[in-house]
Amino acid sequence: MVEYRPSNSYVIYGGEVGSFGAGGTPNTNIGIVTNFSPSFKNTNLRLHGVGDGRNAILTAYGMLELTGTVDFQVIDFNFFRHLIGPRTGSGTSGAPYVLTEADNYSQSASSGIQIFTMEAAGYDETTDDVETYKGCWINSATLNFSLDTPLNASVNWGASTVTGGTSAAGYTANTRVPYLMQSGTFSWGTAPTAVTRVQSGSITIYNNPVIMREVGSRFVTGVAAGQRMYDFTVELIMTDALRATLEQDLYGQAVASGPATGIAAASPPANRELALVFTISGTDTAQILLNDCYIEERTKPIPIGNELIRVTYTGWAHSGGNTANTNQPLRWWTS
Repeated sequence: MVEYRPSNSYVIYGGEVGSFGAGGTPNTNIGIVTNFSPSFKNTNLRLHGVGDGRNAILTAYGMLELTGTVDFQVIDFNFFRHLIGPRTGSGTSGAPYVLTEADNYSQSASSGIQIFTMEAAGYDETTDDVETYKGCWINSATLNFSLDTPLNASVNWGASTVTGGTSAAGYTANTRVPYLMQSGTFSWGTAPTAVTRVQSGSITIYNNPVIMREVGSRFVTGVAAGQRMYDFTVELIMTDALRATLEQDLYGQAVASGPATGIAAASPPANRELALVFTISGTDTAQILLNDCYIEERTKPIPIGNELIRVTYTGWAHSGGNTANTNQPLRWWTS
């Protein structure tokens, strides 16, 4: 029996081609994985009828549910191809790697949101314990950033089926430094300008997939794309002067006039963009871009002295990217 420890465990993935759930070849690091939590649920049926006494008399298989989360420190955005869409570009400053929003799932790396396979394994000197999850999709992913940690991702996933084994694949530990907040900037506006003293925040991308089942199988037989949504939260320490721009976007007009009535203009101020940029060692750069952003809520601003306040804003975006990079929420390159 393998005793799972961080030092003898790994999680890798690979895209699937061919039929849904047939499996791919896991051979790529997700990132610096810090947690992997799968759930296996048979959803069995406990059968009991009138006159059968107080106890159940039969149990039958129900629909298999395989779900889980994987948390990791982000070293690149390749894994997010299975959330956003295909990757293009060559990874240089002139031709960055780009993930472009796709509208359908696929069994191809060059089009659509590719279905994938994950392998989670623990190993020791004599025995391996391997679980291979096939027909995997991502429900949602949250990118968390704060002052004292790397850029972290928490991904909620599902799978069609799983197999067990005793032969672990070869694994090579990551050697890249993850993206760090001390090398990052957070920008907002119609022509985004940097917002100073950002403390923490998160961006969540929801795929809301439609899970397909059919008579004749207890397994998921496919997924269809649902409504894509982007939510964000950011905590700031800022001056009252800097806060004025964000507050006007929250109110929908000049703060002195109170919140917009929704009569003269039915929609809040549009064309706001959000940009989160990270750089590693001055050469590796990543951009997280959201377009047509709206502020939904903010906490009560709290004065903390020296004419500074602490405040948290939450909101959403209609799409990824910006005016120059339509529907491209994730971009990264090496100079």
